[in-house]
Amino acid sequence: MLIHVEPDDPVPPTALLATAVGLVVLALAAVLTAPRSQARILRHYLARPIAVGILPRWARQVLLCQHAALIAVSTLLGLVVAVLPTVVLAARISGFVLSVPSWQLAVLAAAIYFAALLAAVHSAHRLRVTEARSA
Repeated sequence: MLIHVEPDDPVPPTALLATAVGLVVLALAAVLTAPRSQARILRHYLARPIAVGILPRWARQVLLCQHAALIAVSTLLGLVVAVLPTVVLAARISGFVLSVPSWQLAVLAAAIYFAALLAAVHSAHRLRVTEARSA
């Protein structure tokens, strides 16, 4: 007589959890650093377009468009990097069942996209504040 007993929920080891937290911190640091450096570059560049009559609002729009394009491209590349090995693995292993903690991944993705949005808007705002102080 066989009795099926449900296995215990898997608990990730501490090292795996620390690695995940480290990767999240690294991703957030990269997301928050890129808009600041771009705003710094545009701040120095902004004097020339203003001298020929281009509005300062244009620089802020360029900054936001660049970050939107950066996020879109990185999302597509991330999907390719994640999906391609999974498809190859599924083709190689018989009985492969994909088990993804979707709500954790959704929360992580939402946090990173929200941080990117806040960083880009903050950088565009800082660009405007700097212009107002220097004028």
